Amino acid sequence: MPRRPDWQSAFDDFLIANQARPFVWGQWDCCLFVADGIWTITGTDTASCLRARYSSLREARWLLRARYGSASIERSVAKLFSVAGFPEVSPRFAHRGDPVIARGGGDFQIGVVSLNGSIVINSETNGLIEIPRTLAVRAWHI
Repeated sequence: MPRRPDWQSAFDDFLIANQARPFVWGQWDCCLFVADGIWTITGTDTASCLRARYSSLREARWLLRARYGSASIERSVAKLFSVAGFPEVSPRFAHRGDPVIARGGGDFQIGVVSLNGSIVINSETNGLIEIPRTLAVRAWHI
């Protein structure tokens, strides 16, 4: 999937515009943040089948199980990226704007590699947060 010629400035504008946007299941959660980032970079909506179809973690898991055969958000996201044609790569080879899964403690987060390439950005309760890139355990090229 090719990136738009102006993807870097568009992605920067996207991050600035949404830096304080609060987390809301089914509208602006970690999965939809990543999907909106991909949409900004490529012009393709990889999550059109998920938008506005859930409003809680429980509903998200139900929808993911129905759509991708697993209630695991991590496995479902991996399947979504595979279906979209994004090749999985080692996290150390992820480029700016590429989606990643990061693990810290026992939790995982889905985010995108920042424009400076050194951190991962994710959507949380009160807006976007930065996660050390060293916590990335899976990644896909878009």
